Amino acid sequence: MLQEFIQNPLLQEIVIFSLLAVIRTFVVDIVGWRLLVFWMERNPWSWEYVTKIKLNVYSYSHGIAFVVSSIASYLLNRFITFDASSVDSETRVFVEFMSVSIFTLVVSVIIINVLTSNKLILRLSQKFPIIKDYWPMTAKLITIALTMVINFTGYKFLVFN
Repeated sequence: MLQEFIQNPLLQEIVIFSLLAVIRTFVVDIVGWRLLVFWMERNPWSWEYVTKIKLNVYSYSHGIAFVVSSIASYLLNRFITFDASSVDSETRVFVEFMSVSIFTLVVSVIIINVLTSNKLILRLSQKFPIIKDYWPMTAKLITIALTMVINFTGYKFLVFN
């Protein structure tokens, strides 16, 4: 059974994608997100007038970190996970990749905004400070898990097919 698992190309891609996603997520996405949240909370003038869309600091920070993470993801997935270094049209692949990433970005900003703006969570965090301290990171991890499925499916079957 282990031999069949090791020789299954789809399972190999899923494992490689997941390992690279964990590394990229923690190094680029989460660290970048936390730094941006830290900075934006201390400098509200830096982000609150950027757009008229009513999002919270976690959503803005997530969007910026997601874009940087997507560029790292493109490079890692193209050359390592799906070994698409011989793809004919690099421009086509990049545009398709970014289309999947933009779709995922929209979905993920909605998810994290809903999770961090939920009135029940906000009320609970007033009574239980631990929720206030750890809920944003928990919301970020839930968002990452959900978008990882969207990304793998889109990259595998639409971009690097």
